[in-house]
Amino acid sequence: MLNVLIVFILVRIAAALDVVGWYIDKVPIQMEPTQLPWDVYTHIVVGAPAVDVFGIASCNKTDLTLKFVELGKQHDTKIVWKSGLPQGAMWMLLESPAWTDYKMNFLSSIGRAVSDCGVDGIEFDYECPPTEKGRAGIVTDLEATEFTQFLADVKQAMGGEKQISCDMGVWGVTRGSYPLMFRPWVNVSMVVAGAIDYINAMSYHYSNLLEEPLSWEKDGFILHDIWGLPKARINIGLPYFFRNGTYQEPVWSELSRMCQNIDPNATTCAGIHILSKTDNYQVGQYVKSAGFRGAFPWAANFDTLEHNNTLVRWLQRGLTA
Repeated sequence: MLNVLIVFILVRIAAALDVVGWYIDKVPIQMEPTQLPWDVYTHIVVGAPAVDVFGIASCNKTDLTLKFVELGKQHDTKIVWKSGLPQGAMWMLLESPAWTDYKMNFLSSIGRAVSDCGVDGIEFDYECPPTEKGRAGIVTDLEATEFTQFLADVKQAMGGEKQISCDMGVWGVTRGSYPLMFRPWVNVSMVVAGAIDYINAMSYHYSNLLEEPLSWEKDGFILHDIWGLPKARINIGLPYFFRNGTYQEPVWSELSRMCQNIDPNATTCAGIHILSKTDNYQVGQYVKSAGFRGAFPWAANFDTLEHNNTLVRWLQRGLTA
């Protein structure tokens, strides 16, 4: 009985910190929605509104949303949509007057869509303008302000306690980072003032690589100490996908079968660099001790429940240490 009580207390402590995970529809080895470690995740990002060619959003009752909303209620986990906007539409919404009606239609309809489906918010995965500068991570003050204002407008349109968030890259020279990202993609003053609820930093690092020492600490220092973003609005990312020298990136649920019950300190599996169990624990410790909002393991169902290899459990231990 005492052990059960201790576990319950630890889970409640972890719940004080965000753990935001995406559920990807198509992966090689799928984790059923009911199988997710719901006691760890405070937010699951899944599904999206249906958005027609005019920008009118509605509740999409044919995707996974409604199943997850029910599970979220059972486990006290927030269910968050992706935006539902077509690829490249965000750039057009912000920059093109021809898209003004589309933008206004989206803002005038998204509140009803969110309410009808019962989701708790929307997360925007906008990875810079589709320009040469944008792909290197460069945004202007105006672009950052316009993006942040749009997120604030969506939050207002949803109303109530609904949350708005975004995923944001990090500065760095390694693959997946942005070498010319000398300012954040959001307006810092607006974030400080509460225009959006939180930012997921795409800190997808592998600590065993020589070019990535103290990578999460580097990201935290830049995000907060240099750029001035509040720690209470930052979730630090971790990758549950790994790099094998090509752009075909195996996910942990697939790779872990070849390294069953892997040593906690092992940083390779089948010759591929991985984020170790110990790395997950230490990132969790860092997030908690440094005072960040939480963690962003990407993605929830890239993890595995088998072979004593569940990574997010090690992250949870770090968050509750």
